Amino acid sequence: MIITEKAKGIFLLDSQNPLQDILKSRNERIKKFNKGHIVPIYCYRYIGICDNATNYLEELRDLECNLKKTSEPYLIIKQGLTSSHSNEEIEKAVAIWDQFEKWENDSKRSYIELYRIVWDTKISNTTVNWTIKRSLSKILELFDDIEKSKNQSIRRNYGLSLILWVNSYLSSLFSGEMKSNSIPKFIFWGAIRRNEAYFFIFLSMLGCDALYISATDDKEFNRIDLRNTYVKLIEHNMKIEIYDFPKPKESRVTIGFPAKHISQTISPNPAPIIHTKHIEKSYEELAKLSDSIVMINVYDDDHVHCGSGSGVVIDEDGTIVTNYHVIEDGSFFGILFENNKSEYITHTVISNNGQKDLALLQIDCKTRPIPIKSSDSLKRGQQIVAIGSPLGLMNTISDGIIAGFRSFDDQNFIQITAPISPGSSGGALLDRYGSLVGITTGGYTKGQNLNLAIPSIEITKLLLISSFNRRRKT
Repeated sequence: MIITEKAKGIFLLDSQNPLQDILKSRNERIKKFNKGHIVPIYCYRYIGICDNATNYLEELRDLECNLKKTSEPYLIIKQGLTSSHSNEEIEKAVAIWDQFEKWENDSKRSYIELYRIVWDTKISNTTVNWTIKRSLSKILELFDDIEKSKNQSIRRNYGLSLILWVNSYLSSLFSGEMKSNSIPKFIFWGAIRRNEAYFFIFLSMLGCDALYISATDDKEFNRIDLRNTYVKLIEHNMKIEIYDFPKPKESRVTIGFPAKHISQTISPNPAPIIHTKHIEKSYEELAKLSDSIVMINVYDDDHVHCGSGSGVVIDEDGTIVTNYHVIEDGSFFGILFENNKSEYITHTVISNNGQKDLALLQIDCKTRPIPIKSSDSLKRGQQIVAIGSPLGLMNTISDGIIAGFRSFDDQNFIQITAPISPGSSGGALLDRYGSLVGITTGGYTKGQNLNLAIPSIEITKLLLISSFNRRRKT
C-alpha cells in the first residue's frame, strides 16, 4: 500500500500575549510556514493575572468577541470536556481502541496498519484523519513515558476518553467548510484534569492553536510538561479564584438592600481600569482628583445621622469603594461630592467583605473614576498621597511615604506615614501618578504617623467576586 497523504507537522510560535496573537491569521505568522504541512501554532498555558484583574476579564471578553468575528473554527471549553456519551459511541470507541492495540502489538508496528484503522471522525480531509492517527500514537507514547506506574486498564480508559473526545469535538474544529490555510482554535478555561491536559496537547499535535487559561494554578500541566516542551508557559504572580468565564458585556444590574442586610449582589461588569501615563503629577494636579473622592454620611433606620467616612469613585456608573466599617451600621447613605451641594441618597450596596473591610456602593449618576493600579508594584519608601474627609473636613490632602507592608489576622496592609484621622476611612491612597493603590482604613493611636491602608488588589478581588462568582443572597 502506498500512502500519498502526509501527516501535519507543527511549529510552536513564541508570544508575549497569546490572547491576542492567537487571532492572527496564518498569513500573518512566519512566512516560511505559509505553505506545506508545517503549521505555525500558538500553544500556551496562560496562568494567573497580569497587572489587575479587571483588565484580565476584559481581555477574556475581547478574546471571545474577536473569535466570533473570525471565519476560523474555534471551541471554548468552560466547564471541562464532556463525559456524556451514548452506548453506540462507546462501542465504536472500544472497536477503534481494539484496532489500535492490535497495531501496537504487531511486532512490525507498521504505520501502514495504523493508516488502515477505521475511524469515523466525520472529517473529509484525509490529511487531518491521518494526522489524528499519528498523533494518537504520539500522545500515548507521551502518556506511557510520564505515567509509568499506570496499569493497562487506566491506559485503556485514557485512550477511550481520547477517542470519544475526538468524535465529540473534532468535527467542529475541522469542518469540511474550513479554508485550507485555516488554523482551528481551542480554548480551555478553568481547572483542567489530567486526561484533559493530554487531550489539549493532542489537539496541538493536530495543528490547532491551543490556549489553556487559568487564573489560579497549573498543577496538572506541571506534572506532565514540567519543562514546557509541548506547551509554552506564561505565568503571572497574581492568582485568584474565578469560577465563571466572563460573559459578554451587558447593562449593569444592581439590587438594592439596606446595608445591614446585604451580603453579596451581582454586578455583571466590573469597574474599568484606566491606564495612566507614567508621568508623576504635582501635588496641585493630585488635588484636582478630589472631584472623584466623596464624603459618605451614614443614616440609620430613623434617618438619624450616625457617622461619616470617605469613598472613592472607581467607574463611570457611580460605583464607590469604601471601608465596610464605614457603612456597617447604616441603613442608607448620603454621598457628597466636592463643589456639588447635592447629597446623593443611596440604599444600594453592590457588595461587601467584612473580613477585608471593603464595600461597594452605587449611586444613580454618571461619575469620573480614579484609575486603579495594582498594589503589587509598590515599594517601601515610595511617595504617596492620602485624600479623605477626617473629622468631616472634606477632601483633606496629606502626603507621606510607604513605610512598610504588614499582615494582621490574614489581612495585608500598606503602612503609610501620611496623616489620617477618624473620617478618613474609605479614602484614597494615591501614587504620584494619580492612580488608586489603596484605601485608607485606620492607624495606631499610640505613636506617630503609624497608619494603614488596604491594598488595591483587594478592591479588584471584590469586584471580581461581586461580578462573577457570587449569587445574590437575601
